[in-house]
Amino acid sequence: MAVVLAYVLILAKSGREFEIIESLKEFKQVKEARTTLGSWDIIASVESESMEDLYVLVERVRALRNVERTSTLITR
Repeated sequence: MAVVLAYVLILAKSGREFEIIESLKEFKQVKEARTTLGSWDIIASVESESMEDLYVLVERVRALRNVERTSTLITR
């Protein structure tokens, strides 16, 4: 089974980064999530079983309270 590796960049509402990180811990595909400085507030390292699984995960992340937008970088 091929694993899809990706990084999800997250823009949070001001001051809500750690709430989002706590919510990300509930997703088994999220291996690590950290705050960042710059254009994005959070970077999450994810491993999904398929592109479809990744798509579903990103939609769930986008639906989290205090998430304003995301960008997903798929890697090998």
